[in-house]
Amino acid sequence: MTKFPNKIVAIQMDHIGNFMDVLDIKDAEAFKGEEKDFLVTTIEEAIEYKKSHPNKGFFVYNDPDVESFLKENNAL
Repeated sequence: MTKFPNKIVAIQMDHIGNFMDVLDIKDAEAFKGEEKDFLVTTIEEAIEYKKSHPNKGFFVYNDPDVESFLKENNAL
């Protein structure tokens, strides 16, 4: 269960870049079929992914609640 059911994280694969974009769930459709370029997941799963891939950085679009959560989890 995710704390932010209305959010997704689109993780750019290395050949694209190092951003982990936090987006509204409605934007998940834009990443359908892009499995080779992005990993789309929950915020909690993205935090775990970042532990193994410290070069990846979260990019949050003006969402103080998500920013606080990421800081609390040492991900931002």
